[in-house]
Amino acid sequence: MMSRISDSILRLKKFIFNRGVAVTSPRSGTGAAKRGLPACSARASALATAERLPNCIGKTLEILAVLFGGAAGAVCRFELNAAVVRAVGAGFPYGILLINTLGGFLMGLLQGAIKRSGSPHALVYSLLGTGFLGGFTTFSTFSLDTLTLFQAGHPLAAGLNIGLNAVVCVLAAGFGYAVSGASSH
Repeated sequence: MMSRISDSILRLKKFIFNRGVAVTSPRSGTGAAKRGLPACSARASALATAERLPNCIGKTLEILAVLFGGAAGAVCRFELNAAVVRAVGAGFPYGILLINTLGGFLMGLLQGAIKRSGSPHALVYSLLGTGFLGGFTTFSTFSLDTLTLFQAGHPLAAGLNIGLNAVVCVLAAGFGYAVSGASSH
């Protein structure tokens, strides 16, 4: 499929540059000369657009994957944090700790699965890694919770929050990677 697209682009390039064809604007229907542009400029622009089209579609899909994955991750973070606060109270940010730990595990699992598959899966990573897990985990909330604990006169709890998020989340990412079955080499 990609070789057919490349061949078509090359034929289009040869046709445009070898024949001196004036490219018309789809909106106005006027040629480059009527718009006051040199014909080669319009031809180069049309060629650049034709060559970029497959990349543009792929990039748009990646952006949409990040958008929808991020929205879903943020909603899941909101709901899970609210459920944890209802269950154990709001004295310590257990919800955010759980979310960041689970997110670390899931990121390790995702990375391991991608490595094990031997293919980068850019769209899958955009949806799940950058999108969902980016929206699900939250360094900004962790930072605010830690600051709030310090300001409330609980420096030990703030330090514990920092330590637990740093250590437990990294361990969870490693565990997720190990569970995925990917080799670490």
